[in-house]
Amino acid sequence: MIFFVMSGFIMTYITRSKDEKFLTSRLIRIVPIYWIATIFVFLFGGLGFTNPTYTFPLWWHFLWTSPAELVRWFSHQTAALFTREAVIHLLTSMLFIPTTEPPFLGVGWTLNIEIFFYVVFWLALKVSRRFAPLIACVTLIVFKLPPLRDIGAWGALYGHGYTWGFIFGVGAYYAWAWFDESNARVSNGAVYAANGVCWFIFLAACLKKWPIPDISLVIGLVFGALATPVVFGALAMHSRGARVSSA
Repeated sequence: MIFFVMSGFIMTYITRSKDEKFLTSRLIRIVPIYWIATIFVFLFGGLGFTNPTYTFPLWWHFLWTSPAELVRWFSHQTAALFTREAVIHLLTSMLFIPTTEPPFLGVGWTLNIEIFFYVVFWLALKVSRRFAPLIACVTLIVFKLPPLRDIGAWGALYGHGYTWGFIFGVGAYYAWAWFDESNARVSNGAVYAANGVCWFIFLAACLKKWPIPDISLVIGLVFGALATPVVFGALAMHSRGARVSSA
C-alpha cells in the first residue's frame, strides 16, 4: 500500500510543473523490463525449470542415453506451452489487461493497477493540468461504485480497494506542499518521532490479522489511511534536511 501512496504522490509532484511525455516516460520505464520478466517466467515454467528435481535428472538421462529424446522432449514441451489459451494469457499479462487469471508474473497485478492509474492521470492532464489530480481521484472513486465495479475482472481490479492508495498519495502531496511552504514550527525531533510512531502503527497493522469484512474496499481504505502518514512523515523529514547515506 505504501507503494501506491507513493505513486499517487509522485504522479502529482512531477506534473505540477510540466506534464510533457507523461505517459510515454512512464511506459518506457516499466514496460520493457516487465515484458522481459514475463516472457522469462512464461518459458521458465513451461519448459520445466520450476521442477528441477524431476526435470534435471530426466534431461541428464536423455542426454546420456539418447540426445534425440531430449530434443523431442523439448519439442513436446514447447508445443504444449504455446497453446491458444497460454498465448492469450501471455498477451493479456503483457498488455495489462485484467482477466480472471492472475498475470504470469506474480506481481503483475500491481502493475495492472498502476498502469490504470497512469492512464487515468494522463487523461485528466489532457482536461486540465491544474485540476488533474482532483479529476483522477474522482475517477478512481467512480470506478468503485456500481455498476462499474461489478463489470467482471475489469471492475474488480479498477475498483479495487488498493486504488485508495493513489488518492491518499495525492492528498499527501498537498499536505507536504503546505508543510514545506509554511515552514511549520515543529522541531526536528518531533517530526522524527512522529514518523517512527507512524511506521510502528503501520507495521503492527500489517502483522495483525484484523477481522475486516470486505477485504477489497475496506482494508484498502484502512491501510491507505495508515500508509499515508508514513509517506508524509518521510517527506517531512526530507524537508527538514534528513538524508540517508550508504557511506
